[in-house]
Amino acid sequence: MNKNEILDFYTIGLSDYFDFWHSEEESARYGVTKAEAAYYILENSGMLYRYTADSKYIDDLKQINSDELLTNAFEYIEGMSIVKSITKIVESEDISDIDLDNTEILLIARDGLETTLFIISELIRSEVLAGDFEYIYRLTDSKLMA
Repeated sequence: MNKNEILDFYTIGLSDYFDFWHSEEESARYGVTKAEAAYYILENSGMLYRYTADSKYIDDLKQINSDELLTNAFEYIEGMSIVKSITKIVESEDISDIDLDNTEILLIARDGLETTLFIISELIRSEVLAGDFEYIYRLTDSKLMA
C-alpha cells in the first residue's frame, strides 16, 4: 500500500465509524456497538494523525462530546485481551503457523491500541493539567494492556 491508499483506508474507516456512532440503525445493521465505534473513531483519527502529522484529526475530536466518546472507548478497551492472547501463544511449546498469523494480527491490534491511547492522552491533556484526573486512571489501566 502506498501512503495515499493508507490515508484513504483510515479516512473511510473514520467516516464509517462516525456513521455507526451517530446512527443506531447503521450500527445495528453492521453489528457495531457504540463502544466499538468510539474506539475505532479514536484509532482511525490516531492513524491519520500518525501518517499526516495534521493536528486537525485531534482538534476535530475535541469538538464532539468527548466524555461520551471516551467512556465508550474505555468500555471497548477494557474488553480487549491482546496481551493475554499474545502471552498464551508465546508460552506455548508448539507454535503453529496459525499461532504465528494470530500473533501478527494481535501485534497490529496492539499498535492500534497504542495509537488510540495516544489520542486519548491528547484529548484529556487540558483536563489533567487542570487537576481533573477522571480519565487518567482508566488511561493508566488501559496502557497496562498495551
